Amino acid sequence: MEEQCITLLPVHLFGTGRPYQEPKRNVLTPGGCGEQFQSEGEYLEMVAVSRYQAGQYECSSSNGLGTPDSHRVHLTVNYAPEITDVRNVTGRKGQPAVLRCEAHSVPAADFQWYKEEKRLSGGIEGLRIQKDRTRSLLMFLNVSQESYGNYTCFASNRLGGMSASMFLHGGPSSHGLRAALSRGLWFYLGALGLLIALGSD
Repeated sequence: MEEQCITLLPVHLFGTGRPYQEPKRNVLTPGGCGEQFQSEGEYLEMVAVSRYQAGQYECSSSNGLGTPDSHRVHLTVNYAPEITDVRNVTGRKGQPAVLRCEAHSVPAADFQWYKEEKRLSGGIEGLRIQKDRTRSLLMFLNVSQESYGNYTCFASNRLGGMSASMFLHGGPSSHGLRAALSRGLWFYLGALGLLIALGSD
């Protein structure tokens, strides 16, 4: 569940031996979410639940006699995948390269890879797809000219899906880089010479 209103039902504890008092209950959110919920009533109501509120909650009930009783429940918040880690990659011909797609979701996402409009599979020669719970790796064993291009990762579960694109490119060649540096150097020297000439006038 995501962005919904839920109600947690506490354990009931009734006192004996003295007039009954309404049990007091404190319900704490899981550690790390940065906030706490406390309730003195019979229910804890949470509005607009987010995935950060998933975890263990404790209900404590007491009527002032004996040791308070407590009970813990675990709240699971289901949500659609959110892709968090994609980046363009430079791959040299003849070398391995890896495209990474990381997505957080509950339940865990299924991953699919596409190049342009074509769906990819691990059965393609020189290509491997590896998946764990939160990420998928598209691994090129030997980059070729045909490997370069735009790739899309699609992560989905029964609540929805999200896609992200990235590029595998070769980067500038060493010849092209030397030519660019040479052009830049000549431009700098030409500009410096012009400034010197103007200053001497």
